[in-house]
Amino acid sequence: MNQDQERLEDQSFIGPNTRDRVGLVLVALACIVGMMFALSNVGYLLGFNATTLFLSSISFTVLGSGILMYPEKKTTEEQMRYVPLALIPIGARFLLNHQLFSNLTGSLQAADITGLAQIGYIFEVIGLWILVAVSEEGFRATVMMVTSQILPDSWEYQHLVSANILKGFIAITAWVWFHFYQRSFDLSAQLPYIAWLYLSGAVFTYTMEESSFGAAVLQHIVVNLTA
Repeated sequence: MNQDQERLEDQSFIGPNTRDRVGLVLVALACIVGMMFALSNVGYLLGFNATTLFLSSISFTVLGSGILMYPEKKTTEEQMRYVPLALIPIGARFLLNHQLFSNLTGSLQAADITGLAQIGYIFEVIGLWILVAVSEEGFRATVMMVTSQILPDSWEYQHLVSANILKGFIAITAWVWFHFYQRSFDLSAQLPYIAWLYLSGAVFTYTMEESSFGAAVLQHIVVNLTA
């Protein structure tokens, strides 16, 4: 086996020598949770949504593998240093609506469950957020990969906007756009939410590029759990 082949194996996101162990574990969990919800909720909206997220998680993880496998030099410990950046979108959301943790608390109260059942419900919520985070981060990684093929890194928009920034903006915009496929769109009413999505997407994308896919997904999960 030549050196180039050995190097590619070391960089492989899904291989035994992957550098992004955090990402690999989270993708595996997303697949397990996706199958669980898809099979246990056949014929219901949750089942359909879980199936969609399950398939998109797998598809975008494969398609965006060029983003997912780098930077090569980041260790698991270095990846974890970027997770606290999740405080940026969390703080922004708090300033925008002053209802931190209210959605999760309200869901638990509405379910009217206690004891072990409540613990099980919490794990289901966490599992769903893992599935959502893997799917959405994989989606943006894929958009960036496709855009990279069209727009090389050496390109500059009139020497004002770097190619990397433009690719990130395109990926975040596509990600924001898909947030409104199952909900009504009212720019005047949802402008703060859209601004928060762009800010959050910028943080996640920065982490993905500077650290790893796994660190970005973990950030995303932390932010979602505080929704």
